[in-house]
Amino acid sequence: MQEISSAVKKSHSLQKKTALIKQQNKPIDSLRIYQNGISFLEKQFADMSYEKPYALSSAGQQLLVWVVSGQPFIIAALPQSLISFNKYNKDVVPLREYESEFIEFKVRVLLDEKEHGNDQIWELTNKKGFSLIDLSNPDDTKKYYQKKIVIHHNNGSLFINDKKVQQKYLKIDPLEEYIGFNDNHYRGSFIVIHDNQKTLLINQIELEDYVACVLNAESWPGWPLEVNKAFAIASRTYLAHKVLEATAAGLSYHIKNTNIHQTYNGIHSSDLLKKAVEQTKGLIVTYNKKPILAMFDSCCGGIIPAHMSGIDFKHTPYLARKIPCTFCKSCKLYSWKLEYTLAQLEEILQEAEKPLKNLQDIRIIKKDKAGVVHKVACIGKPHELTFTGQQFYSLLSKVKSYCYSIEKKGKKIIIQGRGYGHNRGICQWGARNMVDEGWNYRSILSFYYPGTLLMKLRPVIYKV
Repeated sequence: MQEISSAVKKSHSLQKKTALIKQQNKPIDSLRIYQNGISFLEKQFADMSYEKPYALSSAGQQLLVWVVSGQPFIIAALPQSLISFNKYNKDVVPLREYESEFIEFKVRVLLDEKEHGNDQIWELTNKKGFSLIDLSNPDDTKKYYQKKIVIHHNNGSLFINDKKVQQKYLKIDPLEEYIGFNDNHYRGSFIVIHDNQKTLLINQIELEDYVACVLNAESWPGWPLEVNKAFAIASRTYLAHKVLEATAAGLSYHIKNTNIHQTYNGIHSSDLLKKAVEQTKGLIVTYNKKPILAMFDSCCGGIIPAHMSGIDFKHTPYLARKIPCTFCKSCKLYSWKLEYTLAQLEEILQEAEKPLKNLQDIRIIKKDKAGVVHKVACIGKPHELTFTGQQFYSLLSKVKSYCYSIEKKGKKIIIQGRGYGHNRGICQWGARNMVDEGWNYRSILSFYYPGTLLMKLRPVIYKV
């Protein structure tokens, strides 16, 4: 017989809920199982409280279930000994974390790279100066007591403060606190790699310091600690995934400092963000014991990722969420509207070196089930241009996502869309509102990355 124990006792007693399931007498094999959840008969859950966690036990396995409007969705399937419930904030709390096979490491962030051929300059500052170490010969160390050093390369040669250097791999340590670069300040060391084609400027920093810095750029000011815990874990996980990719590709760095990967602008003074990182130290989201590609965007617009086509969900099944996010509906980014005149769009096409005379209309040729645009036609006389959804998105800087409709009204083109970003992974505004409704960071991560498990990095420093 299956047993259900409620995390919260309110209007309905534990006995009544348990009796409800016993009365049905349904073995677990008879339940209709979906990838992201379990669909039970509606009557079984009709009397259960709204959005509360329940544990359904069978044959020694514990299924963690959220019941939403009488419809249950699975959170995780774990050994019963690992689970307890916090009855005050509907928190599903593992009694211990699994230990990951991955270990803590120092992060190499690409700050800039320069092609050879032009005279390019980087300026680094520190109050007391710098220590320069030849990484190919660590005994070769030089001190620079100037507050600023200027690094440039010209005609394939590297110069520091106008003096030519022969070293190809240099580590630069500050003699005090931080290194200043491009109006930002950075912890850790800088590494300069000079090869036959490029010169790279890399910041090497402790893992948790990196996550704290990224959180300042990727989160929103003033948001609660709990939602920033979820963001911290997602950021750490995304980094771990990129480290594996970079290592396999033989790159000299792990991750870039722009929103191509994660925006990283150095140190900040937010104690709340630092606390979010400290309280989730080492935690990453995993699938099959590997860090996931932990994507996130500002607002998903309620789009169901599993309905998107052209996405490699075979290797990223945790991004194929089937349950719609309704938590971001109050966000201004949930829906948006733009207007362009045909003349304005002709000018945009001209600037993009895609000239089209006598633009008459713009139409969507192909959409997927999620509403994501895959092909757009710009119709002129006598010619016509077609763009992929991504190309058209790139042409119009004000378009906020790939999910939109296009309508012609007179000489105007009306574009109405939903969401802001790529519509996969964590919806930041949705997660923010979930916290207001009592969700904690673990349940948020389970909702947006279904089928995943939290793991903890082993506390061993691996210097790279």
